[in-house]
Amino acid sequence: MESNLALLCGCDLGESLRKYCDACLTPAREAGAKRPRRRRVPTPSPKSRPREQSEIQTTAERPTFAQAVKLWRATRNHPVSPTVYWQDIRPKLRLLSAAMLVRATDLPPLECWQIQRGRRIPPPRVWGILQQLIEATSVESESSSEVSC
Repeated sequence: MESNLALLCGCDLGESLRKYCDACLTPAREAGAKRPRRRRVPTPSPKSRPREQSEIQTTAERPTFAQAVKLWRATRNHPVSPTVYWQDIRPKLRLLSAAMLVRATDLPPLECWQIQRGRRIPPPRVWGILQQLIEATSVESESSSEVSC
């Protein structure tokens, strides 16, 4: 049978499962009691931070999404009807590049690419912009064809 020796002083601990004797353990405990315990410093949550008065006012005055949509629907005056979009604009979207659509409409590039390919219908608020872009492009192509003749 192996003897169980204390780790610090090497005295025999007998059949105990301990690693330190009482003489070694007491100074270790005292040293630990003198050392200040580290405490976690709580971090402030975003909700508890003080907000400026102007920020509070803009948040309170900001309409909800439903209110914004309702306001947009009430004030919209689209010069382009769905019929005009489907008959005049949609067939000519292939003439425009996706980069032109991104610059003109501020829509994401993927969405503009899908609109240009005919895989997605653009939002109605963009139809007027598309019509102006197509008219400008067709005027440029007509003037360039007249010059080349």
